[in-house]
Amino acid sequence: METSIAIAYCAFAPEYMDVRVKQPIEMMRMAGARVSYCEKKIALPTTELGAAAKILVIQRILPMQEKWVEAIRNVIAAGWLVVHEYDDYPQTPLAVERNEWQRSMGWQTFEMCHAVQTSTQALADVFRPLNANVRVFENQLSMMPKLRSGRHEKTRLFFGAFNREQSWKPIMPVLNDVLNKNSQVEVVAVHDKAFFDALKTDHKKFHERLDYEKYLRVLSGCDIALLPLADNQFNRYKSDIKFVEAAAAGAVVVASPTVYEGTILDGENGLLAKSVEEWASHLELLISDKNECNRLRGNARDYVVKNRLLVRHIDERLNWYRDLWSKRNELNAALFAKFPDLVS
Repeated sequence: METSIAIAYCAFAPEYMDVRVKQPIEMMRMAGARVSYCEKKIALPTTELGAAAKILVIQRILPMQEKWVEAIRNVIAAGWLVVHEYDDYPQTPLAVERNEWQRSMGWQTFEMCHAVQTSTQALADVFRPLNANVRVFENQLSMMPKLRSGRHEKTRLFFGAFNREQSWKPIMPVLNDVLNKNSQVEVVAVHDKAFFDALKTDHKKFHERLDYEKYLRVLSGCDIALLPLADNQFNRYKSDIKFVEAAAAGAVVVASPTVYEGTILDGENGLLAKSVEEWASHLELLISDKNECNRLRGNARDYVVKNRLLVRHIDERLNWYRDLWSKRNELNAALFAKFPDLVS
């Protein structure tokens, strides 16, 4: 008989985390798991759970030593296992988050828990020396966005991201040159006002931060998605979710090799721009050749349908939790041996 499972999901960075937080929670519920949810705190459900596997998932917390030790001690005493969910390289270049990291327990956070789940193999390789129980759950989509019907008069280019100025600045001159040569092209920018302001064209639209449903709706109204990503330590650990979203929404992707070369088959389901010049040539090709756009679009959507829908992967996640639960005595013993302060 399959072990029933209860999951307490505590999100500390829930904003714009639909793919990483909200959608998996909903899918786990649909698969029969009992999932409670809270934000900015660690809280366990008060209902009687009987013999169910009890898994506490703590998303993206950078705790102080005293608070973490006390919290984990209490959670273990209550009969739960702790999984730390983290989907970015922890030492971020952003000043505010960097300061938070320096004040926190740092890397020891990933040791003082039973297991770690993350979004990429590169991140798993970072966490595994700290914790033997690391599992990769790639970012997936809960459903395919509805494609727009018909075509707009203009070819629409999409760009939407946070904190990507180092990535888009090098290609902005050639992007503006392409726009100058192709008056039938319109750019749709989301989130990044600096990117929007740097575009030297009157054919552009800007959207402030959008909720996820509106974000996908805007994306599905575009023909081409621009995914520049500078090659640096922090970016190399990012996931390919922007490609997955664009592909599902029907926007043909032109992307940097950083991160995306692991998913994009160049010339098959998208285009990789390995130089500034290739950004220009790829865009010119897609603007002028609608048949090529349609071929790449179809291949990319097929990839998502076959490989990146959450429904195909949620059982793997729940079965991993059950496997952790079956080893809870050994996991607790190992954790107590390394951190005696966790013993109640």
